[in-house]
Amino acid sequence: FYAVDTSDNWNNTQRREVNLLDIAPPTLIGDRTPPTATTGDPLTFTVNITDNIGVKKATVEYWYNNQQHKNETMRRSDGITWTHTIRVANTLGKLYYTIHASDSSNNWLAGKIKEITILDNDPPAFNTEELPEFVTTGDPFYISIIVKDNIAVNSVYMEYWYGDEPRSNITMVEGENNVWIAELIVKETTQRLHLTFHAQDSSNNWNSTGTVEIEVRDSDKPIIGSDATPRRAYTGDNFTISVEIKDNVGVMSAWVMIYWLGGNNNITLSKINDTWWSATITIPPSTTDPFSYVVVAIDYYGNVVMGYERRVEVEDNDPPHISLIEEGGEATTGDPFTLRVEVQDNIEVREVFVEYWYGEGEHVNGSMTHISGDLWEEIIRVENTTEILYYVIHSVDSSGNWVCSSPRTITVHDNDLPLITIIKRIPSVVRGGDEISLKVEAQDNVCVKRVWVEYWYDDGPHKNTTLEESGSYYSTKIRTPKGDGKHLHIIIYAEDTGGNVVSSSEYDLEVRGSILVYIGIAGLLIVSSLLVFILFRKVMIKRKSHEEE
Repeated sequence: FYAVDTSDNWNNTQRREVNLLDIAPPTLIGDRTPPTATTGDPLTFTVNITDNIGVKKATVEYWYNNQQHKNETMRRSDGITWTHTIRVANTLGKLYYTIHASDSSNNWLAGKIKEITILDNDPPAFNTEELPEFVTTGDPFYISIIVKDNIAVNSVYMEYWYGDEPRSNITMVEGENNVWIAELIVKETTQRLHLTFHAQDSSNNWNSTGTVEIEVRDSDKPIIGSDATPRRAYTGDNFTISVEIKDNVGVMSAWVMIYWLGGNNNITLSKINDTWWSATITIPPSTTDPFSYVVVAIDYYGNVVMGYERRVEVEDNDPPHISLIEEGGEATTGDPFTLRVEVQDNIEVREVFVEYWYGEGEHVNGSMTHISGDLWEEIIRVENTTEILYYVIHSVDSSGNWVCSSPRTITVHDNDLPLITIIKRIPSVVRGGDEISLKVEAQDNVCVKRVWVEYWYDDGPHKNTTLEESGSYYSTKIRTPKGDGKHLHIIIYAEDTGGNVVSSSEYDLEVRGSILVYIGIAGLLIVSSLLVFILFRKVMIKRKSHEEE
């Protein structure tokens, strides 16, 4: 201690030493630690601490909710500022902390407990490495990705589209071990499939992947649908095979394999519209053997399909062909007339007939005779008529197909002469001035047109007189000239409607006076009686000899 009086006199005591003790702890004079922190990010505790002597050490004690406390040493950054940085845990809720500091006298500061609100700012994370390189059309595509979050994934959905088409969304379902799955039926297209995944965590943090492109491959075969092909074909005709072929992407080409008994061949099908394909073939004309066919189709990705084998029956619907008709000369009444025809058929001619009739008369069918090759013949006995002869050729093949020619006509000519029968005998001697009665029967195969008599005296002029008709009998009278020594010449004629003329023998009648005529008649009667007696005698002798035997 020092003392001085008014007179400026000084005095002091001896020096004594006193031990000083520091009992004042450090003082927390500022805390710049942020009131919020984000998951997984750094958090720096920043505080200002002073001490009357000096701060020796500072620590921060922190914990999450009811979790274990941690004490970590802080670092002096300048005179009074102490800091410590931690990585915020991936947890939501509160982060609690308090600051501890000690000085060189081991006086400790225990700060108040403060809290920091932890916010989740970490979006979900994706792992799409397990997605395939390609998918196949029409098949289920099971999408599986890993989505993780520091806290919790709330929802995941998939956005997808093909090529430039509109987009669609599918909500994915959470599986085990952070796996999220979805199922998609791949569209029937070969445009690339685009996928984008979106995820939301429990703090509404969103994240999306980039666009993932997956190749779409067509693994589906074309489908052979309805078959409109007839089950029956006909010889020589066109036959159309028509089938419905569908494909999810498109049919590149189609053909039909046709199996004949003698081999097979392939025919390309042509596209008619979006789904129908057809081909037209010509059925062989000369066989009724059935055939079968199989439709084959390939799409643009090489997927091939073969349809069922189908059988087609072949039926002969081609009638025979009458190519030539030959008429054997002129048709004349009562005479044979030959018809020859050539008939061909794709399989076999079974029969050929000729149907013929006269005028409007009854129709007659005659079976023609096969001569050789394609030649058939029929001989018709022409009737006694001059009506037009009509005929039609009919033919049937082994399949029952009929053909007939158009009606044809033949003019029938009457070449048969009429027949004259003298009914009343013409005497050889007549009396001058009398009438001579002429009576004949005239017959014809068709029709007698007229009968007449030509007569003349000696070298005189010839005269004609028509005989009067009565049924088939014709008669007239001729008056002889008076006198004696003349000769009357008579010829009787008959003409039919065909212009055929027949004449009798020439009769030469001697014209005499009345007595000479009677004598001639008497002599004629005697001779006739004698002849009758001789004939009767011969008959009786012959009968007697038979009786004796």
